Amino acid sequence: MTRRRLAATALACAALAGCGGGDEGPAPPALPPDSSWTPGQGSLALSQAYLAIASPADARGEKRLAGYLRTLELIDARRKAAREKERRDALRRYRLERARALARYRAALAKAQRERARQERLLAKQRAEARRRLRELLEKLHVPKGHECDIPEVQRQFDCVSGRQPLPGGRKLPTIP
Repeated sequence: MTRRRLAATALACAALAGCGGGDEGPAPPALPPDSSWTPGQGSLALSQAYLAIASPADARGEKRLAGYLRTLELIDARRKAAREKERRDALRRYRLERARALARYRAALAKAQRERARQERLLAKQRAEARRRLRELLEKLHVPKGHECDIPEVQRQFDCVSGRQPLPGGRKLPTIP
């Protein structure tokens, strides 16, 4: 029901507004009220007085335009040169900072190599000391054959070889590379 009312209202509005089917042509353009030009009047380009003023003015205008364009080109060239200089300066700063960073890196690398060599020397020294202590311990634990092993019957019954005492607590001897 609501759709029917809307359709009826739209039809009534269209009938009141009309279809715009008038036979009138387009309206002539309105001239500004302060214009002195009248239809049928000749062009100003035919007037010698106008040309006497317009020709030098056109020349000056073209000269001013050329100067203006030249100024724009100079401004553009200066901007381009400034951007290029900024780029070169940034590149120079980058290269300097990179050289400094590489120098710091190389110094740190050399320091690490010196430290590594020092650690290797210290480790070698500690290993040599551990080997020495192990040799001393083995010498201390060494037990020579007793005089009883000089008797042939004892030698046959017992395997009389020189050896070493066991470590206290059943521990085993450490191995050192």
